Order: sequence, then C-alpha cells, then structure tokens
Amino acid sequence: MDAERLLNELLRAEDENLVDRILEREGFGLATTQHWRPLGDIPNNRAVVTNQQTEATAALVEKITNGIDAVLISECLARGVDPKGPGAPPTMTSAVGRFFDVRDGLISNLDKAARTELAKKLQIVAVGEKVSPCYLIIDKGEGQCPGRFPDTFLSLIRENKVGIPFVQGKFNCGGTGVLPFCGKHKMQLILSRRNPDLVDRDDPSDGSWGFTIVRRLKPSATRPSSMYVYLAPDGAVPSFAATEVAVLPEDRSTIAPRPYAVGLHYGTCIKLYNYEWKAHSIATTDMRYELERFLHSPCLPFRITETRKYTANFFSTTVSGVWASIDSEEVPEDSKVEEDFHKAYGELDLSEIGALPFRLTVYKESVNVRHVPHGVFFAYNGQVHGSLPSDFITRQLKFDYLKDHLLVSIDCTNMDAAVREEFFMPSRDRVRKNEVYDQIYEQLVEALRDHPGLRQLNAERHKKAIEQTLSNDEETKNLFNELLKADPLLARLFGSGDRLFTKTGPGPTVPFVGKQFPTFFRLTKNPANGLIKTCPVNLTCRVEFETDAGERILQADRQSGYDHRRSPKSI
Repeated sequence: MDAERLLNELLRAEDENLVDRILEREGFGLATTQHWRPLGDIPNNRAVVTNQQTEATAALVEKITNGIDAVLISECLARGVDPKGPGAPPTMTSAVGRFFDVRDGLISNLDKAARTELAKKLQIVAVGEKVSPCYLIIDKGEGQCPGRFPDTFLSLIRENKVGIPFVQGKFNCGGTGVLPFCGKHKMQLILSRRNPDLVDRDDPSDGSWGFTIVRRLKPSATRPSSMYVYLAPDGAVPSFAATEVAVLPEDRSTIAPRPYAVGLHYGTCIKLYNYEWKAHSIATTDMRYELERFLHSPCLPFRITETRKYTANFFSTTVSGVWASIDSEEVPEDSKVEEDFHKAYGELDLSEIGALPFRLTVYKESVNVRHVPHGVFFAYNGQVHGSLPSDFITRQLKFDYLKDHLLVSIDCTNMDAAVREEFFMPSRDRVRKNEVYDQIYEQLVEALRDHPGLRQLNAERHKKAIEQTLSNDEETKNLFNELLKADPLLARLFGSGDRLFTKTGPGPTVPFVGKQFPTFFRLTKNPANGLIKTCPVNLTCRVEFETDAGERILQADRQSGYDHRRSPKSI
C-alpha cells in the first residue's frame, strides 16, 4: 500500500461516497473486518459516540476545543514543562498569558493584527460543495505519532488529559460528537504528525505522519446496533514519512484561496465529510455566527477560511468571541451594543457553589438577531456549557422588548469542582436541573429583574414600539375602529363616539404645588352631577378623587393606602 498516495486521495475527496469507493478499491471495504478496529477498542461504543452534543455546532466546537488544548500542550512541552507537573499553569488563561505573552491571558488585550497572527495556529477550512460541504480543522499543536493514535485520537473514556489543569477536554470522548452529523456513513479523516521539537524517542513511529478513517459500521444480523470503527490494516493505522503535507489553504482573504495549497509540517488535520448543519452559507459569516453562540470568549482565537465558489468581500476571518469583539470596538457610534451596556458586569455569590461573575450586554435594535448570540448562558473557560430556557427573559424578567438582544454570560470557571461535575453534563451543551440550577436561577432572577438599566431600556423600547405601531398608522386605526363598531361593549370601554383617537407618550407636566388648607375634594374632572358616577350593571367601575391638599396632609393619606396621581393630586 502506498500510504501517502492513499492519504492524498482521501484528503481531497469531497464526498463520503467517493471515500467509500477509494477504500473499496484499495481492499479496505467494511466487509474486510480484519482491517478495521473498534473505536476505543470498545465494540459496544455506540452509546458513547451518540450520547454527545444535540446539535452540529456544539459538536464542532468540541473539535476546536481539542485544537486549543493541543496548541497549549505543545507550547508547554516545548518549554520543558511537564503539563501534569507542579510547574504547569493552573488555568487556561494563565497558560495563554505565559506561553503567548498576553496580558492577563485575555486575547481581548491583543490588537487585531496580533490576534490574527495567533489565530493561524488553529484553522477551520470549508471545502467541497455548497450544498453538502466538508470541513478541515487544522491545528499546529503537539500532534501525535502513528503509534500513539489508539491511545489519543482513537481512545474513549481514558484519563489522557485529566491531570492537565490548563486544558478543557478531559472527558476523553475523542471528539466523537461530530460523527452523527457526518453524512450517511458518519465518516471523518484524522491526520497527524508529532511536533519535531517534542521528540518521543520511545516510539519508533515518531517523525512519521499517521492517518485513519473513522466511520460507522451499521447493524447486522449478528450485531444489533451500530459500531464505530477505524481503519487499521494489520492492526495499525497507516503511516508514511514526509516533512509536510499540503492541507492548508492559501493565505489570502480578498481573493478566494485554493485549498490544499500550503504544507503543514506538524500538528493535526481532521476532515469531516458531508457535515450536516444549518451553516450552509459562506463560512466567514454563517459559520462564524453559529460558532460564536457557543464560544463567547475562547482562550485562543482561530481562523475561518472559505474556499468554495462564493462571491464575497473577504474569504478569511478571525474569530475571537463576542466579548473580545465588543471590547475591541473603537468607535462608540459604530458599536453594535447599547452605550450603557458596553462593559456591564455582575456577580452571583452563592454558598458552597462559589462566586459566579457574569457579563451582560444589550445589542442595538438595528442589529440582526441572527448574527449575535442572545439569551442566558453558562460558560466555562469561555465555552458555553448550557443555557436557561429561551423564555427566561420574558417570563421571569418581564423584559419582552429585550428578549432578542440581551446576552448574559455566566462564568462558571471558578465554580467548585465537585459542584461543576453535578451541574454540567459531559456533552457540555446542557446542564442538570438540580438544586444548584435552582439556586443560580433564583439569584439570577433577583439580580437582573431589578437591574435599573435593563428596566429603563425595556421601558424605552416598549414606548417606541407603541409609537411606531399607533402613530400615523391608518391600518391599525381602521382595524380598531372596525372592532369598536362590531363590539358595543368594547366601544363603551373606550368612551363615546365612533372613532378611536390615540396619543402616544406622556404629555408635558406642571409641577404640583399643594395648599395647606385644601379648597376642594371631588371626583376627578369635576363631573357636572357632583359626587355621582354612573356604573353599568354587572360591570366594575373605578372611582377616582382629586384634591389640592399639600404634601404634609397627603403623607397621612399615603399611610392609609390612597393612590396619588398627577396634578391636581388625585386619591
């Protein structure tokens, strides 16, 4: 077998059916079971693979997370530091700050050019067809030699990264969440070479490229459920020696770049065939919007490149997360967020759970809600791990006019480790509704519902909506007038006449000056019949009085429960 030739054919195949034909031609069809091994060496592995993320975007985020981990581990090893030893950084942000000289470990502190340069260590490339695209996830991280594939990429439920404090992927599900979304054959390609600076002298395969295909083996008469397997002729993944493999696209953004044009010297490339998700349009927009829903503040930026036949102003973009994008906005007038919510923070301090800082913002009404994340989310190291119900903002906070533009991100990074295990699911896209959930829920309602800025903005948008609906809107007026004519009871409620007239917004107010010795106490608007107000049979009637009594006299009335209105004082 010419492994390098086979790899290049599989890499450039843009359809799962073509991959299947190539494997059949080489004698590696699924019927030749001796060339395929169970993923994780667990024959009954379907329960692990299919019990992951519920949507394609969250599954793809796991691949990005693994890429970030690989880059950080590579930088750590290159400095001669044991990732599991006492000298390792204790957190992801401290690792970013130490390895890449980033202030506070926050990429929002880098300028745009520096973030773009750093993002080249992790790239996502859209290839293939528009309707059924394929995606490459490429990282310049530690990489793995062929002999280590079964213990790393192809392992399940082991403790590979459990002892490393500055990485995210510790559940060892092998990034398998993407497989159920990979076309009909559930197929992905894995290619990797160990970083030459991190020589593993105990492995004779070190220095070579290794690759394999992971796919689903459907149920049969002797096997009641699917099994996920990987290509391993003679029990080992194919390998070959080469200094580089052309997997990277051309580095240009204003002209459509060619894929597979630039060599990768080490690291990992994963190809997802016929990936099924809703971000089918150009990757630099739709894909970015989708990924930022789950990556509010990634520890490292990454690059997205579109190589398919689209017409666009740019074909590459750097993703740094929504918070870094907001922080880097230089001109307030051009900001996507409301002025008072550019940097709004809060904190939930819960006993036995820990301090949970949160950040919130409200996007301007002109912003397309499809292009920004909105809602209330729980994040860990900048990655969303779950959210509150979509109606939380309207039902609990009563902010109906902010529901599509309010974003709240609760940082659970410092949550007690034991509590975090109980709260977050291993799939990292949903949370358990337990006592921890209830405590956070109640505290968050209390913190946000009475937030003066949110209350005021919601009221302003409410008023604006009414004005836009009723002011000079003949269609709406005509509709109401037809209702008034058809329903006498409704007409009586709005008063006499056969036409509906509306005024929007509060009118001018005159400061009230009360008298020490009041001169009148009467029904509001001083009806001609005196202290008589008609009330229809079987209906309710509101009786409102007014007086010109001064403030001191009215203080006693307030203690009695009277309701005081505008001038003249009504009770």
